[in-house]
Amino acid sequence: MNTRTRTTLSVALLLTMMIPLTSATEASTPAATSGLTRSVEAKATLYSTPHVDLLELRLPPSAIFGTTTVYAETQKQIDMVESAIDRFARAGLELPPVTIHMHTSRAHCSIYPKYIRNGYYIQIDGEHVIHSCDNEWTLLHELGHVWDSVTLDDTTRQQILDLQGLESWRHETWNQAGAEHLASIVAWALEGTHPNRIGNYTLAELADVYFAATGTQPPRLAGSET
Repeated sequence: MNTRTRTTLSVALLLTMMIPLTSATEASTPAATSGLTRSVEAKATLYSTPHVDLLELRLPPSAIFGTTTVYAETQKQIDMVESAIDRFARAGLELPPVTIHMHTSRAHCSIYPKYIRNGYYIQIDGEHVIHSCDNEWTLLHELGHVWDSVTLDDTTRQQILDLQGLESWRHETWNQAGAEHLASIVAWALEGTHPNRIGNYTLAELADVYFAATGTQPPRLAGSET
């Protein structure tokens, strides 16, 4: 794993949820960003929830692991990210630079208020960004989306769709989307929890998808503890 630098959580970081959102005008200035820039249009589209957006806070990152930058509220969350990044590294799944924002409230882990989830992944001006709550499987799932976005080609994605009996990589129904199947299977391969939400697939069927995507056996089935 890459050399990592860890910083101590500051008192200000623990008060994250007390800091209000900046205005769209203020957020467009260099002084109001934390190193990640995005357009006002992207912000309006992707962030319609009234929660604190850590991308806008003038706080240093909580920790840096190689090319992964972490903004967190607790030490437990930092440890969770470190473990997830380590699992990918040991499985030989190379990740691009990622910014991860960890939250203690599920209300801060969704793009839209009516869809309360444990996390999501988006790209903002070419940057890979994850917002996640205290659930390592979900974090691994979202990192699976990141890995997919920079690694798989259309031929491999079609092979995975065929194996899973699906028609599209992106689908409005969550468990009919090939991307969600792949991310869930990556999380299963690294952490061990069976992804029942995508369907009642056998371990062998899950392993076939993981092999098609990575060219290797799932660490869990190969006897490699991750």
